[in-house]
Amino acid sequence: MSLDSDSPEWSESLIVLGRGVDTWSQRYRTRTHCIVGIGEVSGLLRLYPLFTHERAEKFDLVHAVIQDENPEAHRPESRKIYPNSIRVIGQEDSKPAQRHIIKSLCDTGECLHAEGWRSQTIVIIRSVKPHFWITKRRKLMVRCKCGMLDCKGHVNEVLGVIKVDKVGRRWRPKSVWLEKYIKTLLRKELYFVMGTHRNHPHRWVLIAIHSFAISTHREKEGSAIQAKGGTMQVSIIVTDDYGRSETFQLDRIKTTKNYVKFGAGDMGKPVISTIYIAKDFKATKKTKKS
Repeated sequence: MSLDSDSPEWSESLIVLGRGVDTWSQRYRTRTHCIVGIGEVSGLLRLYPLFTHERAEKFDLVHAVIQDENPEAHRPESRKIYPNSIRVIGQEDSKPAQRHIIKSLCDTGECLHAEGWRSQTIVIIRSVKPHFWITKRRKLMVRCKCGMLDCKGHVNEVLGVIKVDKVGRRWRPKSVWLEKYIKTLLRKELYFVMGTHRNHPHRWVLIAIHSFAISTHREKEGSAIQAKGGTMQVSIIVTDDYGRSETFQLDRIKTTKNYVKFGAGDMGKPVISTIYIAKDFKATKKTKKS
């Protein structure tokens, strides 16, 4: 088979979001791993096998020659590729663009619960209240919640820190290095790329971590309208990325005849709606005439 880049056998371009740990393949008699990528048409995919020397890093733009479109009945996102067919054709190195890609793919994590693994085997979640610790065997562990309200937490080993030497032996960094690594993740937005284990389909593993600085920027958009004056009761409804909301009451305020209305609403009603974006939370301020 020709691997000419003009060949119709080449897959669509995919952006790499994470890679698995090398494991020994009896069939190929060498170490192989998989990668998770996102395609404009196919969505989230798992490509395998890649050999150790095939380096496809996060946010590389790649394509490959697909050998089997459905090699694993229990993991529909998997695609088996021809060995040595992966090609890196570019890279998305813009941090804002990377953040946009990950956030646009963020899921509530419903598939991580109950029988969700039967229909979806790759997911990206925003880590809620992550807690990291190091075991006596220098395993870096993390416990976090996903976007489900009834989530009691997920515990995983951070496999991305594991190194594999030339003869296939795995080793974990020293505790000092792991402690420094944990500090780099503190006070950052963390997104986890997770997938199911090939031999244990109901078990989810942490494939990759994406971290971004927390934004403190606030934005306001709107236009001025006319309304009658009066005293208003103000409540703020805060909604996060997963649709969860809380309502907070503020002090009563006095309005004037002219005020600025932000966001949507009826022109004839004395309602102020202000949308703030701060730390990726949306706060909608609504006022009602008392």
